[in-house]
Amino acid sequence: MTSFYSIKHLLKSLNGLPHSGCVLIDLGGEVVDLTTKASRLLELQQGAVKNQRWAVIFPESRLGEVLEETKPLVERHRISSSELLEMEYLPLKEDGEIIAVLLLLRKIKSQKDTSTKNNFKEVDFSPFSSIIGESKAITTMIQLGARVATGDATVLLLGESGTGKELFARAIHQAGSRRSGPFVQLNCAAIPENLLESELFGYEEGAFTGALKGGKPGKFELANGGTIFLDEIGDMPLAMQAKVLRVLQQKSLERVGGTEENRVDVRVVAATNRNLKEMLSQAQFRLDLYYRLAVIKLQIPPLRERGHDIILLAEYILKKLNLKYGLHLEGLDQKVAKMMLYYSWPGNIRELENVLEFACNMVEKGERQIMVQHLPGDFSSGGDNLKSPLSLEMNLAAAEKTALMKALELSGGNKQEAARILDIHRSGLYQKLKKYDLDL
Repeated sequence: MTSFYSIKHLLKSLNGLPHSGCVLIDLGGEVVDLTTKASRLLELQQGAVKNQRWAVIFPESRLGEVLEETKPLVERHRISSSELLEMEYLPLKEDGEIIAVLLLLRKIKSQKDTSTKNNFKEVDFSPFSSIIGESKAITTMIQLGARVATGDATVLLLGESGTGKELFARAIHQAGSRRSGPFVQLNCAAIPENLLESELFGYEEGAFTGALKGGKPGKFELANGGTIFLDEIGDMPLAMQAKVLRVLQQKSLERVGGTEENRVDVRVVAATNRNLKEMLSQAQFRLDLYYRLAVIKLQIPPLRERGHDIILLAEYILKKLNLKYGLHLEGLDQKVAKMMLYYSWPGNIRELENVLEFACNMVEKGERQIMVQHLPGDFSSGGDNLKSPLSLEMNLAAAEKTALMKALELSGGNKQEAARILDIHRSGLYQKLKKYDLDL
């Protein structure tokens, strides 16, 4: 049988390739070896890459798809205004089974090429590198996010608290044409109702007791030429929703206490963890504002639907905590990793961060792994939040949701075409889209 020794020997023979760097990756996503050319292209020392997970080195890569589908894949990432880093993943197989992945790296000049055999559309994924994950659930959202970032349409981010909606909002801004403009954020749930209007639209001098001399611009004006991120939009009072709708429609606003219209040119990204469809039926959210915001909807998956991403995120968070606390933790004990995969994570990534930071404060000097005894008592005891990752119901739902998202992506959002791809009736498609809140 082919061994990693013989594959690594092959890798050494490829070291002399003039234009390509080569990286050998095992089935666990870990870098086994790489050529000198590859380390130069990555601008990293070989020792800093070997034995590391590729997802940690290059979080936005699509290696997870290659390992899952065992098919070659080419992707490109912008590294400068004139150059792209092209990555070609080649699954190495024996007796029909994948045994490793050979990754070819090369720099190419930046140019749009619609004739490529891979039907590749040039998209800048680099701003999404802060979003860690290899699961289809998250990579599908990253791909959609990177594509919609190039336009100027309003984006509505949906998902549970702690899933990373703010990271997506910032990445969409950074990957878009407004990246040189400001990114202004407002948490609609954190501002008292009587202050929200002045925060959003600003005020003129003398508008109310305590108003600053000369007045003050609001968040919309501060975001002019850039992006405004309205977090927790579902908590915005109805009266304020009407005023925000007016700004979106007329692209102008009037400060509190003012009489003049100020033009604003902003892209709006909104987010909520609330069920807006349910709020619409209860007249708690304006239908006209909903359709203004939901030009493009991205449903950010909860951590429990992301499988092994839980471990990838834990490793990434531990690296940051090592620096923060001066520790040398190498990872998770096997039992801890299994517990984390079984846990349902109602608080999502934010809860994972809290659990790991608690554990880092419990480790003794010289310990190298997070052990069960380091975990918070309510987590290690499990309770009702433990659920087998092999649950048939959970896996079937995740697979169905992934298929729906892929069909919508392939059809460009055309629901009739998506139904044809899935070989189901259009009414059945609408039922499933409603079930998973995927009415993009």
